[in-house]
Amino acid sequence: EDQEEPDVQCVHFMDPLVVSIHFEAAALLLPYTNHFDSESWWYSAVVANALAAVHFPGHVIQFNSVYSHDDPQAAGYTAFRQMLWHRPIVWLIPAVPRDKFHLLNVRDPTKVGCTDTGGVKKRSTPYVIPSGQFEPCHPVFRHLGRGLASDRTNCTSWDQDTSLAHMTIVLIEDVRDQASHSFEGIRGLIADARREHAAGMQRVEAEVEALRLELRAGPPRASDACAAKEEEK
Repeated sequence: EDQEEPDVQCVHFMDPLVVSIHFEAAALLLPYTNHFDSESWWYSAVVANALAAVHFPGHVIQFNSVYSHDDPQAAGYTAFRQMLWHRPIVWLIPAVPRDKFHLLNVRDPTKVGCTDTGGVKKRSTPYVIPSGQFEPCHPVFRHLGRGLASDRTNCTSWDQDTSLAHMTIVLIEDVRDQASHSFEGIRGLIADARREHAAGMQRVEAEVEALRLELRAGPPRASDACAAKEEEK
């Protein structure tokens, strides 16, 4: 059964065709990166949306009464439209705080709905991201310069590949820990199932033994039945 579409909804991926960005958030989200322009013009939007999902969850909203349409061929970007969405996400990972990795939605960064933020949220604090919540040395933030990056920031020793390798190790450790906890949970479920099975088997064995004794005794004899009736009288 079709449900009525809401006028306003929280989204994880905003269509870059028509976008309005708050001036405070624009300092972090704009300009679009041109790092992947030779591969796909869509990747720049993936990066901007991923940053918005990480730093402004619940504040990326879509107005469903607004509709726009373009012709990709007329727009002239048919040659640069790869859809290997992991490419821009992997590139962006070193710029994201560890405790916000889960907001990147690595498996499907272009999904529209945001089901993990509790819906649309009202603005209660400025959209200015404090230092420490992003990696100022990452290429996606180079435009910030001395604006939001600390004056003490020294990016000469920062290396994209080394940082990515470190983050990858961290992610692997997190997955391993989660798998370990899941494994312990599964072991507990198996133990519970075994105990329930053992208790069930004991009940079955008791019922079988009672039936066996009843069959061994055989049906009541006619004389015994008559004697029982006489005693009742």
